[in-house]
Amino acid sequence: SAGIRRSLSKLTTSYSNGEVSVLRFSESELEREQTWKCHDFEAWTVAWDSTDRHVFYTGGDDCLLKIWDTRCPEGVRTIRRHSMGVTAIQSHPSTAHLLATGSYDETVFFWDTRTMRTPVEETAVGGGVWRLKWNRKDPQLLAVAAMHGGACVLRYSADSQTAQCVSKFTKHESMVYGIDWAEDGALASCSFYDHSLYLWK
Repeated sequence: SAGIRRSLSKLTTSYSNGEVSVLRFSESELEREQTWKCHDFEAWTVAWDSTDRHVFYTGGDDCLLKIWDTRCPEGVRTIRRHSMGVTAIQSHPSTAHLLATGSYDETVFFWDTRTMRTPVEETAVGGGVWRLKWNRKDPQLLAVAAMHGGACVLRYSADSQTAQCVSKFTKHESMVYGIDWAEDGALASCSFYDHSLYLWK
């Protein structure tokens, strides 16, 4: 997994050995600045925080969600709430302190990053979560690639701290691993097992 912080010209990458690196990039160079041993098993995902430019999150096959700060050599916090590997993390692009995480445990958690003691909401999606993607035009919508559970869209209300499934797509013949929003509000989902890319609303 990889995450980009354009304002700092930095890139985070996660590796199968549990490490995560921060790299600085320019037009002609890519230089590794820091590397952490973040997880005991595969580090499945890494994502920058949308509010604090120094903070990023990692998720691993050890069931842990971890918070890191590029100014600190040690991790800021370790959270174990998912019962299986943490595979997807998305900080909301416009709503401060809102974070979504997904796991092989088939659950999406919504967090207030100011507390992180417990999720403010959790939603079962019927399959292991591999990718999450917030919609920039409708900030309540979160697209979910739920592997054997297909793809779905959750509507999350920050006011009531509730989420519900508002759309589901199950035409893939195998596990859904990728999902993203198109400019017109449609969704693209894919599975490398059935060699298919679908556009749907």
